[in-house]
Amino acid sequence: MARQGFFGEIVHGECAYSTSKMGSNFSKTAYWEMWWLKQYANRKGNIYPTHGLGPVCQIMDINRGDKLDFLVSVESKDFMMGAKAKELAKADDFYKPFVDKDYRGNMNTTIIKTTKGRTIMLQHDATSPSPHNLIHGIYGTKGAALYDPQPPRLSVGDHQWVSPETYKTLEEKYTPNIIKKMGEASKRSGHGGSDLLIDWRLIDCLRNGLALDQDVYDAVSWSSIVPLSEWSVNNKSNSIEIHTTTMGYMDYVNLHVSCAIRNCEYFELFVPEAEFMFPMKNRLPVDEGGIIHVGDEPGAGAEIDWQLVDKCCASYLISTWDKTMAA
Repeated sequence: MARQGFFGEIVHGECAYSTSKMGSNFSKTAYWEMWWLKQYANRKGNIYPTHGLGPVCQIMDINRGDKLDFLVSVESKDFMMGAKAKELAKADDFYKPFVDKDYRGNMNTTIIKTTKGRTIMLQHDATSPSPHNLIHGIYGTKGAALYDPQPPRLSVGDHQWVSPETYKTLEEKYTPNIIKKMGEASKRSGHGGSDLLIDWRLIDCLRNGLALDQDVYDAVSWSSIVPLSEWSVNNKSNSIEIHTTTMGYMDYVNLHVSCAIRNCEYFELFVPEAEFMFPMKNRLPVDEGGIIHVGDEPGAGAEIDWQLVDKCCASYLISTWDKTMAA
């Protein structure tokens, strides 16, 4: 719908991962070595942003014309997890190491602005007894959509959602062919049928040498919200820049991935190349015929200009890894 202009110019998106995970997080068997509970006990910020953020970024063409610029993250205090740990520890010594921890807040709200001036509201709440909610709200100059809470809704103005009859007509018009063709079969797979559709799309891209819907740049951009939102929360919700990953070093990494796909024949290289060299010393290995080659140097194959990195760096943010978290 976004590609076909239903929403007009996208202005704002809202997304979340909100679902009660208290039972799972304190369960001895749900997650290996209680690793999720350890995350809650040792971090702040949004620790699971990609589930909601990914679809909104794709609709907004993030890393394909726009990019995440900076964020501000605000977090409530913990009203539930510390109390739950103390309650369980009274009857079971297993939970005593989780008592008196500085648990992350029950609700984290992160606001992101893009370089084109769009905004994204991203939330994470996995403790309160709220129903599962991804929000997935898209707001444009001509129309709007809201997926959660159910049922899904569409609007074209007039301060109201369209009628069920109009919604059905729009759904029929804009539903992709792959969903129409595989709709019934996909319903038997997980997550409302999306598991089969996504797996099929991945296989189709790999078999036909098509570019994947998500790449390394997307993975880095979406995942960067974890440490950046933590920094913002720990610094009285100050804003922090989200740097682009569109640079030569990431191209080196993507080159290795592309060459690992048997029938991938094309590799996108940004030009002018000099603008994307940082932080490398050497250029990407492209020959006179336009063929790019994988080098045999250690690691990704790029020599880093550490002097230039130090010169351009205003400050360092160093994260320490607690040995108790290593499991």
